[in-house]
Amino acid sequence: MTATTNHVKAIELDDRFSEEAKMLARLAPKASMEAVRDAWARGLSVTVLEDGKIVSIAPDGTRTFVKEVNPL
Repeated sequence: MTATTNHVKAIELDDRFSEEAKMLARLAPKASMEAVRDAWARGLSVTVLEDGKIVSIAPDGTRTFVKEVNPL
């Protein structure tokens, strides 16, 4: 299975944020996907938040529900 960016959205920050925060917002999606690919290459599952649920995703694409979270 390959990691895709269909769940990762770039964040647009306005002038209230520092240039460093804006740079981090631009770089975070790519860095996250690289970390996921690295974990899967090592045979490790990754844990994500999807639609208010914590889900573990194995390298073969198997999804395991962990728990539901309450919105803030």
